[in-house]
Amino acid sequence: MVATKGPISTDTPRIRLGSHLRVLRLGYQHHGVYVGGKLVIHFSGDSKTVSPTATIREESLEDFIYGGPMGDEERKQQFAEIIEYKTRLPTQEIVERARSK
Repeated sequence: MVATKGPISTDTPRIRLGSHLRVLRLGYQHHGVYVGGKLVIHFSGDSKTVSPTATIREESLEDFIYGGPMGDEERKQQFAEIIEYKTRLPTQEIVERARSK
């Protein structure tokens, strides 16, 4: 596993289809899969309790990285990483699995 650390621009060509993204939040790490078209699929909600609001969501790369629409200077400073693996499933299978949840 290799992490590309640092701010990721929402229009960066470094993010490949099927990339595992990790965003550092206060007190936890948030993970998602880049599915193209500046969209990310990720889990949203509390994983420790059964919550009716917990869902698998597809949202913009910008909202995933910054935790919502940009505008707040603190959100613009969020750190995101692209996690690359030496061995991984084929790209299309990664995207299909993410969308099937």
